[in-house]
Amino acid sequence: YAKLSNGSDRIDTVTVVAGVTRSLPFGGQVADALYHPGKDRLYLTNITRNQVEVFNLADSSFKAPVIVGSRPWGLAAWPVDRSGTKGDTLLVANSGGTQISYVNLNAGASGSGLEVFRYLLPNIVVATITTTTSATSGQPITVRTVYDFSDRPQYIGATCHEVAGVCQDVMLTYSTTPTPGQSPPFGNLNGTLRWENLTKGVTAAGKSDSTTSHFFFEQAIGQ
Repeated sequence: YAKLSNGSDRIDTVTVVAGVTRSLPFGGQVADALYHPGKDRLYLTNITRNQVEVFNLADSSFKAPVIVGSRPWGLAAWPVDRSGTKGDTLLVANSGGTQISYVNLNAGASGSGLEVFRYLLPNIVVATITTTTSATSGQPITVRTVYDFSDRPQYIGATCHEVAGVCQDVMLTYSTTPTPGQSPPFGNLNGTLRWENLTKGVTAAGKSDSTTSHFFFEQAIGQ
């Protein structure tokens, strides 16, 4: 019990439920998990075995795993709308590379899923532009400083860009897992946030369309 400011008592309730613990069939390490209500299954990325584990809640058993890219980390379902409805495609961030695996949840052994496509993420080069005075001409010149970041995806989320209630573009937001050797002052294993228009990115030639990718960076000041 707790006494509220108005003098009444508040009763806190603790609910205890029974559960079970299951080990991964062949070991490994879980990096992320996602429950898909339409399949009634729990999908877990096994980052050390380069696969997605499939746990079927109906009979509390593991189904055949889905082989994906190197060091899979984050998971997200393909969005059907902005209300959280999950489609039958699973998006997997391969943090050992720079791709997103598309897993068809209706295919594969025992219908556990099958990787059908890999979306290649861009290598984004970030730079700051400053102005200084030339020591020889005395004229202002621009200085471009390039910062090197890891482009490897880590955690991901997806949503729809809707027009008149219809999903037009699927937007993927993702963090990157840092790697040693990043440019200072970001050398202390700093990650980044980015988004990718998966719908436009597949059709844009060479991913050169600037509307497909975005890097979240500090806005320019003091101009």
